[in-house]
Amino acid sequence: ETGSSFKLSEDATLTREFVGILNSTFIPVATQSSEMIQGQDGMPLDSKLVVSGRLNRLGSAHLLKSSNSNSLSCWRYKQFADANIFHGLLVYVDDEFYLSDPKRHSVWGSAFNFIPGTIFQGLDKAWLTPVPESKPLHLEEAIFIGGTNNLMHTVLEDLPRVVLADFLNLDQSTALIVSSLLSPQIVELLKVISGRQVLSHDLYSHLSVKRLHFFEFDSPLPAIMKGDYALSEELFPRIFARSIQKVLAGIDKKDSQIQRRILILREPGLFRPLTNLEKVKELLVGEFNFEAHYLSGMSLDLVAELFGNAKIIVGEYGAGLANAIHMAPGCKVVEIRGPLEAQAREYEIVAEALGLQHSVLMGKSRILSKYGISRGPYTVPIRNLRQLMSSLIGD
Repeated sequence: ETGSSFKLSEDATLTREFVGILNSTFIPVATQSSEMIQGQDGMPLDSKLVVSGRLNRLGSAHLLKSSNSNSLSCWRYKQFADANIFHGLLVYVDDEFYLSDPKRHSVWGSAFNFIPGTIFQGLDKAWLTPVPESKPLHLEEAIFIGGTNNLMHTVLEDLPRVVLADFLNLDQSTALIVSSLLSPQIVELLKVISGRQVLSHDLYSHLSVKRLHFFEFDSPLPAIMKGDYALSEELFPRIFARSIQKVLAGIDKKDSQIQRRILILREPGLFRPLTNLEKVKELLVGEFNFEAHYLSGMSLDLVAELFGNAKIIVGEYGAGLANAIHMAPGCKVVEIRGPLEAQAREYEIVAEALGLQHSVLMGKSRILSKYGISRGPYTVPIRNLRQLMSSLIGD
């Protein structure tokens, strides 16, 4: 926030770079007043307060058009006084809503509209969301994370917030506020990386915070997924990667020789399925001595041990590849990617920032399959996979 003073951490260069970005101008927009509405459905209470306001942002709408910015240019920071947090996901101050990523708003009718009752009304940016009328819980100070139950978004968006809080020397007793929608593995990862208390808040919860630390990430991911790589470094700066690796290196259990070979299995029924997965599994397990693992429900300790001792991992495009944060620099990541993700580079960017060798094996579309049309089913040529594995492993 303009006018605030920051104590430089030991890594003064990083902090000075970030402080320069913090001093951006905050421009408020028009607001709507709240109103009381009784007896509406969708909430586990007889009565509720429907809070109305505008969606606001701290950053510039033109950040993604700049190719001359430094690695932290997509980040903004502000301290809010007397802030409200609804559902563990929305920050509300002075009749205005704030999201940790302003591009990821919920659109009415969208499958991603997981914030209860929230309506986004196009150009006028009006929002409505129901909250309990009961007195909110109160904290003197907190760091807002919110979070998404997707490990790749955790790595790109939420772990950097933890790192930035440390860069700013925020008191270690200051807790992180997250949504209860996050998996236990993600919550545990946030605890490990931050060393802070993590407070999960349910849907329809209301928390008031006297002093709230808010980090906004104007993510370049949507542009990168469409083939615009101008801000690749800003998506996951190496300073974040190094900080995360430093913490994990102190807790991950690695064998004296890192030799394991891991095939990441996606849960059945997901979109963009790899339809010849069984043949891929047969080749990698049978000929190249891979272990095949589903990761859903696995504890952080098991994941850290598995990937911390992996010399090479193979996985379809998806959040499972984000577990590469546990791998030692110099190890290998093979991403199997379907045509729908032909231009997506986020996993490659993360691997490069972590010092890992990244390879891509492209699949071929199947327009019609038992999975239906337009859900992205594809196959990967087994011959090509065998050739790639032989070149990477040499068996």
